[in-house]
Amino acid sequence: MTEAKRTRNGNEATVDGRDEVAQLERSLERFPARHKDEVRAYLEERRANGIKEGTLLLDAQVLRLWSSILGEKDFRDAEKKDVIRFVNAKGLDGEAVASSTVKLRKITVRVPAVGPRLPQEGRPPSRGGVDRDPEGE
Repeated sequence: MTEAKRTRNGNEATVDGRDEVAQLERSLERFPARHKDEVRAYLEERRANGIKEGTLLLDAQVLRLWSSILGEKDFRDAEKKDVIRFVNAKGLDGEAVASSTVKLRKITVRVPAVGPRLPQEGRPPSRGGVDRDPEGE
């Protein structure tokens, strides 16, 4: 039998995290179809690397905001102005967000799976080579 505990908001959550898994699935259902598969693959890769469900939920929330700011664009087609809008977006209450939230947003747009392919003027190519010109120039 699974032990249950109360969360901060009064909901019951199982200790083994099954409710968090279900919550993550519900969160993925709210993504637009054009981004859902990429986000699911990214989160599954993170889960396989040992990232806990609570962190994956937080990632999904940040990615949902990123997805909503991009609108009809694919993640890879994001422009610098999209990144600036995403990083500077206010919280749900219309107030400025904590510096840790801004930091998490900046990290999110640097992830190759869900980040834009922005030109890196004056900087050497990244280790993975994602910044290089496809023709090698």
